[in-house]
Amino acid sequence: VSWLKDEYRRVGHSKHFQSFIYAKKSLATFDRELDLLLEFLNLNATAFSKILKKFDKRTGSNARDEYLAELHKSHAYLEGGVLRGLQERVSSLIDEVNSLKPSLPEGWENRKVYTIGCFDLFHRGHQNVLLSLREFGYYIVAGIHDDESYFKLKNKYTIDNLETRMKNVKPFVDQLYVIPSTDPLLYIKSVVSEQDIEEGSCCYARGDDMLNFPGR
Repeated sequence: VSWLKDEYRRVGHSKHFQSFIYAKKSLATFDRELDLLLEFLNLNATAFSKILKKFDKRTGSNARDEYLAELHKSHAYLEGGVLRGLQERVSSLIDEVNSLKPSLPEGWENRKVYTIGCFDLFHRGHQNVLLSLREFGYYIVAGIHDDESYFKLKNKYTIDNLETRMKNVKPFVDQLYVIPSTDPLLYIKSVVSEQDIEEGSCCYARGDDMLNFPGR
């Protein structure tokens, strides 16, 4: 068991694995941003078409079809072709990155992954981190600071209360628990089993924005 735990640590700290995680997370993020841009184009195209339709109805004109045709001709990017082309390229790159995934030690994908955060104003950066944790194991457990400990840690109040923050995080994790203290050590020790520690079947991971958090 000892050699396997050492192998887990070696792989987790290897340049190959870290580059793989960074590349895959970055490409997946870009792909989701392209999705949002396409949705934005479609939403605006629908809204603009409906506005012109109402204009025609009120004025008794028939300007919508002609104007939309002219708009698509002069602003071809509104069709989304360039964005869809980029998405195809990104999808190809993601497949290429997946093919370069490093060989992982036996049992790696069966591990439990623990993380801790505040997750206020839940955004795509939070989503990206939580989604990338699946590369470290199959079962994700997240600790989330309550409102009082958040204030003590950051000297400011949360925008979203604890219940809202929990609802935002839960779809991305398998288990969620509350940390009512600025020091999460006791609480994370309480949810990690000694057997998992002895067998090396668990790990702790977090984003790289605040490496010293928690515990300030």
